[in-house]
Amino acid sequence: MNVSKDFSVNIRNSLSSRLLKIVLSIYIAVTLVVTVMHVLIEYDSVKKNVHGELVTVQRTFADSLSQALWQLDREQLNVTVDGITELPAIIGASIYGLDGVVIASAGQIEDTENPKNKSVFWHEFPLQYRFGNDIQEIGLARLYSSNQIVIDRIKLGIVILTVNAIIKTVVLFFLIVIVFDRILTRPLGKLAKDADGIDPDNIQAERIRVSKNEGDEINLLENSLNAMMDKVSLSIKELDNLNKNLEDKVKKRTASLNDVIVQLDKEQRALVEEVSARMEKEKALEESRKQVQESLDNLRQAQEQLIESEKMASLGNLVAGVAHEINTPVGLSLTGITHFQFLVERLSKRYKDGELEEEQFEKFLNDSQELARSIVISLNRAADLVRSFKQVAVDQSHDTIRTFQANSYIHEVLLSHQNILKQTKIKVEVLCDEALAVTSFPGIWSQVITNFLSNALIHGYDKGAEGKIEISFKAVGDQWEFRFSDNGKGMSEETSKKVFEPFFTTNRENGGSGLGMNIVYNLVTQKLHGRIDLKSSLGVGTEYTILVPKDIGNPGQNSQAG
Repeated sequence: MNVSKDFSVNIRNSLSSRLLKIVLSIYIAVTLVVTVMHVLIEYDSVKKNVHGELVTVQRTFADSLSQALWQLDREQLNVTVDGITELPAIIGASIYGLDGVVIASAGQIEDTENPKNKSVFWHEFPLQYRFGNDIQEIGLARLYSSNQIVIDRIKLGIVILTVNAIIKTVVLFFLIVIVFDRILTRPLGKLAKDADGIDPDNIQAERIRVSKNEGDEINLLENSLNAMMDKVSLSIKELDNLNKNLEDKVKKRTASLNDVIVQLDKEQRALVEEVSARMEKEKALEESRKQVQESLDNLRQAQEQLIESEKMASLGNLVAGVAHEINTPVGLSLTGITHFQFLVERLSKRYKDGELEEEQFEKFLNDSQELARSIVISLNRAADLVRSFKQVAVDQSHDTIRTFQANSYIHEVLLSHQNILKQTKIKVEVLCDEALAVTSFPGIWSQVITNFLSNALIHGYDKGAEGKIEISFKAVGDQWEFRFSDNGKGMSEETSKKVFEPFFTTNRENGGSGLGMNIVYNLVTQKLHGRIDLKSSLGVGTEYTILVPKDIGNPGQNSQAG
């Protein structure tokens, strides 16, 4: 069925219309620029001519103005100034004395000092009077003109230029429309119409004949369409042959697919059975996973309880040690107070019996002062122990960050273990700057020092052996470096590899839990975001090195123990 189509070109969307817009836009822009430049050049030329007229007026009236000003003939000055303002290029004139005062003026006098007054320009010249060969300046004349005078003179030229540009533009528009329509729009429309009229069943008999000029763009497009129709005709024949062959192949493939479908049905039934078996296995695996997870949760809970028990045991040892240390100063204070009470009672009895002598009273005063000093020293010692114990105990039971003096805090922790250290011949030396301030978890550092010290005293030395422990704390770049070393028995390579493993201990028979060093490892790597290295050799000693970032809020990458 043939359907009639309208091949008329929409003017707005036509190629010629778009080309016309581009050409006219460029032409109008160039014409506008040229016209504006011509006007500006004409304006500048006319303005120079007006300024030349002002100079001519100067030459004409300078002598008469100087004569009238010298004679102070105001009437003559006013007449001359009025006459000057009647000239077409001048809108005003003024005469100034040497003191700058206006003597005569006429016309439009503008404020020349006002920067906003750009519509007026002027020419000024001195008024001079000649005495023989001598010339004396007696005043100043100023002639005013305006841009409006310049515009009025070039107005006719602007109108002529504008009308000329409009006429050229209109003529060019119609010429371009006619030319584009004849050489582009009409041939393209006929080409589209002939292409639509081609019979698909008889393509080879159809040929497009539009262009009359051999070798132009329309002729090239015409030849391309004819060549394309030849290719389409050949492709249609090849498709007919392919369709015939395809029908035979489809029949063969259909039979083959039926066999495949039967086989797939069998495999599908087998797959369903396999999926059911796998689902049963996955269900059993899920149950096993839940049981393993519950066991893991229980194990973690047990580990946390063991860690808390270890902390409480450490705190209990701390309490026992501090109580033992406090006992000595408190006992001395009690003894001193008892003796002081005896001295007071004896002095009171002698005073009442009237047997008190000056020498006895002076001896009482001396003894009282000695006892008071002894009591104060003992009580201060007890107070220091209580204060140290309180701070260490609070830090061990609360994981909070605060700033503390590293040197004094290490000594406070060691003070709480003084009762154990006094029973040994081990000397502890602290190498730390007294002014070193650290912002961290003091409770964690207290527990680290306690576990290292306990581990060294239990495993590092035999009973009664002499030895030395060194504890150092210092800043290394953006990290804190803590070292704990002893010159004890040391550890074998096998023990060194397992020392941080949970529940590993070589002192199980004496109640060792094997969690102390594991707690230290977890605190350093997880809480302090640092690393811990161990160096130990049998018969040489053991050294622990801890590196942690100064900024706890911006931890570096955790490292494993060495």
